[in-house]
Amino acid sequence: MMSWRLAAALIVAIVALLQLHALDIAISDYAYDFDSSTWLVDHTNGKWRYLFYDGPKALLVLFALVLIALAAGSLSRLSRYINRREAIFLFLCLAVVPGVIGTIKHNSGVSCPYAIQRYGGDAPDSFGRLHINYHQAGDSVVGCWPSGHASGGFALLALAFLPRTRRVRVTLAVSILVAGGLMGTYQVLRGAHFTSHILVTLCMSWLLIGAISSVFPPGGHSQKPGDEYTVYSRILNWRRPV
Repeated sequence: MMSWRLAAALIVAIVALLQLHALDIAISDYAYDFDSSTWLVDHTNGKWRYLFYDGPKALLVLFALVLIALAAGSLSRLSRYINRREAIFLFLCLAVVPGVIGTIKHNSGVSCPYAIQRYGGDAPDSFGRLHINYHQAGDSVVGCWPSGHASGGFALLALAFLPRTRRVRVTLAVSILVAGGLMGTYQVLRGAHFTSHILVTLCMSWLLIGAISSVFPPGGHSQKPGDEYTVYSRILNWRRPV
C-alpha cells in the first residue's frame, strides 16, 4: 500500500512537472524535422503503430477480459496465480486509471504538439502548455494532457501492489515502467504528447492505484504490513500458496 508520504511526494512531482515546458519543447524539436514538417515516427507506419499503439491496446483489453473471467470464477486453472479478489483489484485499476486520466485529458484544454503552430498545426503555441484555471475554447483545442495511451500501460503497475515477494514486485514494477515508457516514447516521437505528459501520467497512475489499494486492498483487509507469499511458480515466481 502506498504511504501518504510517497503520495505527497508524487503530488509535488506532478506540480513540478508542469514547469518542464522548455524541456518538452527541446525534446519535441529533436523529434520534429522542421524542413520536411514530419515527425521522427510516422504513425501511419503499420509496423510501429501495431507494436507500440494498437498491439498494446489489444493486449490490455485481452487482459481485462481474462480478469473478468477470473473474477467470475471461469478460469479456475489460473486461480493459483491470481485469486478472485486480486483479479477484481486489477480490473478496477485497468478501468479507473485510464478512465480518470482520459477524462482529465479531454477536458484539459491542452493541445498536442502536432496541433500547435510550432509544429505545423493551427493552435497557438501557448495552447500546448497547461495553465491552471485556463480555459481554451474553440476547434483549435485538442485535449492532450496527460497521456491516455500511456495510462493503460502504467495502470499495470497495479500488479506490483499484489501481495507477492519484494523481488517479484520490483521485477514487475520495472518491467511495466519500461513497457509504459516505450508506449509513451512512441507518442512523443510522433508528436502526440510532450515528454512531461508521460511523466505526469506515471505519477497520476501510481496515485490512483495507491488510492484503489487503500479502499480495496488486493491482499484482503486481514493482511498485515510485510505479509508476503513465499511459494513461487517456476517461471514467474509469483504463484499463490496452495
